Order: sequence, then structure tokens, then C-alpha cells
Amino acid sequence: MDCSPKHVENYLKTLRSTWNIVQTLLNKIGLGWDDNLKMITASPRVYAMHIHAHPSHDKFINNKIDMFKEMSLVYENGRARGDCAKSFEDIGLDCSSEKGNEDEIEGPSKENGMQDVSETS
Repeated sequence: MDCSPKHVENYLKTLRSTWNIVQTLLNKIGLGWDDNLKMITASPRVYAMHIHAHPSHDKFINNKIDMFKEMSLVYENGRARGDCAKSFEDIGLDCSSEKGNEDEIEGPSKENGMQDVSETS
């Protein structure tokens, strides 16, 4: 089997996406987790309503989620939760950037032929 670093990178992105969907579903009212079966569970009524709104979630609800434990080990601490989330103010950082900061996000450059919308009206 030919496996390049790009294949591994794409697979990890797919797993991260799956992990994020699973975590989002676990925070929805009416959906639960069965640790013995390793699956997100829902009553038939809740399942039908949720799948009607989100058809792509069909493979995640009432189906075993392979490698859930392994995904938890890799991605669990990489997702901000409301109870642990902090803002710049909470950690003592100033949100405003100083002049001359190379990482500062700027508007369109006038040097590249771009004009400010207010100048053209």
C-alpha cells in the first residue's frame, strides 16, 4: 500500500472532522451516548427530526462509531468547550495590535491597484 504524508494528513483531517461532528451531536438535546455500544443514540422521533435537518449526520446516529476511543485520545483536548473557553481578556492579552506588527491584518492595498470603496463613491 502506497501511503504518502499527504494521505496521512488528509486522513487526520477526516478524523478531526468526524470528531467535531460527533462532539457537536453529543451537545444536542435528545441525543445521548451509549458507552457500551460506542454510539450516539436517539429515539426514532428525535432521529427522524435531526436527520431531516442534517441528512449527512445519518452515519453518526444509532450507528457504532469505530475508533471513538482513539479519536478521543488524539482530538479531545484540541476542542474548546464553553466551560473551559477563555477570551483574550481572560488571559491578559490585548486584542488590539500595535502599529508595525507584521502579523497585523490590513485592508486592501492601494499599491496593488485596489481602492477603498469610500474613495470611489
